[in-house]
Amino acid sequence: MNSKKIAFILCVSNLEQYAECKRYIDSLIVPEGYETDVIAIQEAPSMCEGYNAGMEATDAKYKVYMHQDVCIVNKNFIADLLDVFDEEVGLVGMVGARRMPDNAYAVSAWDTGKVYFNSDTYRIEGYEEPGKKYTEVEAVDGLLFATQYDVRFREDIFTEFDFYDISAAFEYRRAGYKVVVPKQEEPWTYHNDKFSKMSRYDENRRKFLDEYRGDFGLSEGFEPMYKPQYENALREMISSFEEMIDAGKMEAVSNAVLNNGAQFSGMKDLVILSMMYVKEKESGCITFPWYDGVEQLYLRLGYLRDFLKRVEYDIEMDKEEYELFCSNYSVSSIVIATSVYCMKSKKVMMKIARYTKDKHVIENVINKLTDDFPMIDVLKFSADVKKYNIDKLTKLSNVPVALEHLDSEQCAEDLYNLFKQKGLEKNIVIFSPKDGAGAKFLEKKGVPVIIGGTSNIKIYSMELKWCIDMAFYVGEGTFVKEFERLYANSKILVSKTEI
Repeated sequence: MNSKKIAFILCVSNLEQYAECKRYIDSLIVPEGYETDVIAIQEAPSMCEGYNAGMEATDAKYKVYMHQDVCIVNKNFIADLLDVFDEEVGLVGMVGARRMPDNAYAVSAWDTGKVYFNSDTYRIEGYEEPGKKYTEVEAVDGLLFATQYDVRFREDIFTEFDFYDISAAFEYRRAGYKVVVPKQEEPWTYHNDKFSKMSRYDENRRKFLDEYRGDFGLSEGFEPMYKPQYENALREMISSFEEMIDAGKMEAVSNAVLNNGAQFSGMKDLVILSMMYVKEKESGCITFPWYDGVEQLYLRLGYLRDFLKRVEYDIEMDKEEYELFCSNYSVSSIVIATSVYCMKSKKVMMKIARYTKDKHVIENVINKLTDDFPMIDVLKFSADVKKYNIDKLTKLSNVPVALEHLDSEQCAEDLYNLFKQKGLEKNIVIFSPKDGAGAKFLEKKGVPVIIGGTSNIKIYSMELKWCIDMAFYVGEGTFVKEFERLYANSKILVSKTEI
């Protein structure tokens, strides 16, 4: 075993994504005396089999298992990672859960760590143990995790691409090692994902519970959690729009996407393309192949996004690359993509301004940008509405409110009257997992009430998160905890206040 070697192991199905991922790996600072290796496993039948093959293919003591759509943006990643590995630490993840839900529904449990995230949120900003270099967790997300000891992945149980990561964390804990998430001043990774495929999640969750419930006191029963309606409807909608684009109906697609507010997880690329289409048509500067089919549009958008992210994360590129890029994309498309994809949009635009012919346009945009993100409060109220301290609520513009249930008309009336005292009753939007007498009362008062699961929060969050000053939730159930997590994971930084 080579104690001075770090191997990066990936299951690869998309060579373009892998090339971009490797570009970031190649830019990492390698500590003196250490060496790196990159192992790409192609055509792996499952994540467990692929990772086991990668484990066997290297003599490196330290192994980094990562998705092909993840970029390591912390150039000191290797040194920082090595610093986390004391003798007790077996596995290090970027995002994790301090307490796994009893039913093992991990997708709503991530509460620790940091990552830049590219679907419906921009930055996960989780818990960190004060004064320590890592926080111990029970499970980690598989976007990237690293090990210093070899514990085989359970390919005998997990034969697909779900729960390999959570299983790995539990196997390391079985072996007596700590599973941790490091303290990160800024996120170490950027995850360029779209949306998770959940169709086999429950099946693998059942396998996970069958294997580990005896060791870790997980739930004895099993209740299916996956509801395919949202994912199926989303996929059908995306497919329909893509077929329209292939048929040369970009105008109709842009109208439908933008006018109907279809800005939610999974449709981000279509939304951005629609915005670019409108702006390029208005300006007369056409740089996208709008009538060459959706595949070409996605490719061109991907090149644009990847270039901007390299600029943001200081990946070395020469003057010719910048000039070629600026000559191939309109300023309007660059501005739109930068504002959506980049956390540090002002920094990116200032770098690009040196190479564009339209410096005055870029400079006007730069003057309107800031890389300092707004701060909101997520307020936690007791379940007894009458105990709320209304004096602590300042003047608000938009207030999303999550309620565990709206069965009680009295509770809804108390809530409504609370806001009415300060003239805020027209500013709130209510989210609730189910209908009830309280919902009907609020609707009669003209308050928007969004009924359904947490996917409904995601549908509305992209628009809401740009304008909210404050969000609060009532109760202690899973719905309101997911609401809190969603807003804590947004581009807007969050502080929490107990009322």
